[in-house]
Amino acid sequence: MSIQRLFPWAAFLLLVLVCSLPLLVARHLPLVDYPTHLARMHILSNHGTDAFLNQIYGLSLAPRPNLGMDLVVFIFSRFVPVE
Repeated sequence: MSIQRLFPWAAFLLLVLVCSLPLLVARHLPLVDYPTHLARMHILSNHGTDAFLNQIYGLSLAPRPNLGMDLVVFIFSRFVPVE
């Protein structure tokens, strides 16, 4: 195998290692906002089916950075639980 063909794979593996470094080095992952996101996804996945949640929470699909997560939850919450 030539160096030109090996370089993209080596660069890819190096980038994967660099991106994985925080997961490998940290003793405890900073997941302090996970319960809040989980509750939000539960509310979004049950929108329209739970009368109590509909009284308290409204659905607003204004463009925002975490709208991608909202779309994924709408699609996959029909097949798998939010948790």
